[in-house]
Amino acid sequence: MYRHLTIICLIAGSLALAMPLALRAAAPLQGQENGGSPPPMPGNTGAFDAGQLPPDLLRLNLTSQQQASIGDIIKAQNQALHDSFTSVFNTHQALRDLALSPEYTEAKAKAISLEGAKAMAETAQIHARIDHAIYQLLNPQQQLQWKENIADLEKRLPRPE
Repeated sequence: MYRHLTIICLIAGSLALAMPLALRAAAPLQGQENGGSPPPMPGNTGAFDAGQLPPDLLRLNLTSQQQASIGDIIKAQNQALHDSFTSVFNTHQALRDLALSPEYTEAKAKAISLEGAKAMAETAQIHARIDHAIYQLLNPQQQLQWKENIADLEKRLPRPE
């Protein structure tokens, strides 16, 4: 049972991390099947580049002031986002190392899993904080368009059965 819980936590955590990033990348799919290249993964810090706004925000016809303010919001949260992402990564690695060691116990695995879940929740909360601050900068028409972009993306994401 704990193994299934661990797998579910890892999947849920991965979705918690991937969802906000995916929502920011709501541009038309640019994967290999569409002639593009896959997104770079090695070295991903979990933080955003404040100088380059996500495509879904750029499609909202932001003013230069809005773009600058969004960059400031992202920059202000980057260190916290990097730290929480690092914590998620480290707990995932610790759980994998524990699983492949003679010191494995269910209690240790549960403790590491709970620590990882807490870090994943913190990461999701930081993403929500960033999204809310950005949302407050948008005019009503931009807010509506952003919501529609997100809803469109969510329709394309796989759902659990």
